[in-house]
Amino acid sequence: MSDIIKLLPDSVANQIAAGEVIQRPASVIKELVENAVDAGSSCITVHVKDSGRTLIQVIDNGSGMSPTDARLAFERHATSKISCAQDIFSIKTKGFRGEALASIAAVAQVEMRTRREADELGTIIVINGSTVEKQEPVQCAAGSNFMVKNLFYNIPVRREFLKTDNYEFGLIVEEFQRVSLAHPEVQFLLYHNDKEVFNLPKSNVLRRITYLFGKSLDKTLIPVEVRTNLVSVSGFVAKPETAKKRNSEQYFLVNNRFIRHKSFYAAVMRSYESLLPEKWQPQYFLFFDINPGEIDVNIHPTKTEVKFKNDTQITSILEAAVKEALGKFNVRPSIDFEDDQDYNDMFRRVDGSAQLPSFAVNAAFNPFASSPAPRGAGDKSAWKSGLNDNASSWESLYKGFESERQPPQPEQTSLDLGVESRVQESGSFMQFRSRYIITAVKSGLMVIDQRRAHERVLYERYQQQMRSESHGIQHMLHPHVFDVGPSDFGVISEALGDLRTLGFEIEEFGRNTFAIHGIPAEMKPAEIETRLNELLVSLRELRLDSKLEVKESLARTLAKINAVPPGMPLTHQQMQELVSDLFMCQSPNLSPEGKKVVYILENDEIALKFS
Repeated sequence: MSDIIKLLPDSVANQIAAGEVIQRPASVIKELVENAVDAGSSCITVHVKDSGRTLIQVIDNGSGMSPTDARLAFERHATSKISCAQDIFSIKTKGFRGEALASIAAVAQVEMRTRREADELGTIIVINGSTVEKQEPVQCAAGSNFMVKNLFYNIPVRREFLKTDNYEFGLIVEEFQRVSLAHPEVQFLLYHNDKEVFNLPKSNVLRRITYLFGKSLDKTLIPVEVRTNLVSVSGFVAKPETAKKRNSEQYFLVNNRFIRHKSFYAAVMRSYESLLPEKWQPQYFLFFDINPGEIDVNIHPTKTEVKFKNDTQITSILEAAVKEALGKFNVRPSIDFEDDQDYNDMFRRVDGSAQLPSFAVNAAFNPFASSPAPRGAGDKSAWKSGLNDNASSWESLYKGFESERQPPQPEQTSLDLGVESRVQESGSFMQFRSRYIITAVKSGLMVIDQRRAHERVLYERYQQQMRSESHGIQHMLHPHVFDVGPSDFGVISEALGDLRTLGFEIEEFGRNTFAIHGIPAEMKPAEIETRLNELLVSLRELRLDSKLEVKESLARTLAKINAVPPGMPLTHQQMQELVSDLFMCQSPNLSPEGKKVVYILENDEIALKFS
């Protein structure tokens, strides 16, 4: 029998490796930008076209490479970051595996120009699917210029699995934000289809956060700072009032490397315990400085998972640091046991001698007298006379009180066989726990979830408005200015047409800003900021569900945020109108999210309970 095990060609091995390292355009951005940071760059520019499908270009002014290094950089396991196995446990750079460039070159058409500062000429290398087609000297700027074209051109199945441009570009922005947040000392620029998205100058951490996520964060961030022999934790957490239900900005960076860590997340959430409603998420940007020998970053090719030798201790330090920060800024209740103020000081005279507070009492004061007794009066007979004289005036207040119309009392009816029919015929409704509407139907008792019912009614109403483009608008005397982060600016810009069909008169108003001139008729002006932020969350989530239409998502979100809240009492007329509107809907039995709206307690089921 012949041997069956064979050594795979390099091109095939590279494509297999690329499946782990390069999953989508955002992966290319991550690897190339991190390499640029490792090269000591002070300015990094990223150009993206068609959300990375057509072109990804990363330009830096870093150290550059020699002709030999430029060629070796595209070989598997070729790296300048480590030289032996022991180096893995003292890594301070972003990359170290030596797989990124080989993986990128295996699934795309790559052109690289690079030059060291001391060299007169640089090098250009053109690689097509792991095949080097050209390498020659070229005149170019110092640093490196990578151009990745037609990603996954030779793996059509992988290319078809890419989602919408909005989704893919959203992931690119996330990777860009993670790296640029970790290095505020570096200038970063991002362009999409030749339009500037980010222009981040060199700054400190606080400025970089506001550049990335919006100016509104500036006044809500609370500094966190703690240094121990084990770890140093610094950064910012946001005040509870800025928390979000979903998609909150949450960043852990260990030695300037973005990570995910369940224990750290749980520690932060415990710090906000009792400060946030259930399922709301705080914003935080926390940096950990730790000895590289105390962590292991060689867990996953994406390097977002890190193991700590002292995980439990670091988690406790983090929780204490966040609680202390919230306490210092009076977000959490705190007691200052070091306060040595002597409260007798407030009663001291100018000469320093103590004086207890004093007060005077008017024993003759009669609150029932027609006029106040003179100060110092003490005639007991006069006091009684005043009380008797005013008795009639007090009694006059109650004249006719008994004859006033009392609120109608529910009619007490005896239990008989006709009571159900009377409820049915009169269309009576009862609200249970300010959450459910109960009414009698022919087959039994119908129970309706009032919030879900209202969501269904509003959802179909908004859909009809968008189809007919007819909606009620309340125009504003002065436009409301809505500031967003650079990434969210693009998200809203793409949805402006759909927002207008829902009743928003909104237009771009300068950099990362929108002006709102009109809002839907049912929306309160005081709710503009909150409602737009909730709509923004919905638009972001379209990246996670590319099959969901923008209009459908917006209609669903508006219905959810404008529906009657749980626990709200309704009048009989309101309940009657809601039930009537519900059964005029196309799908009255299900909410827009597919949850049950109506439940019928059958007659037989009720009778069984009394058997």
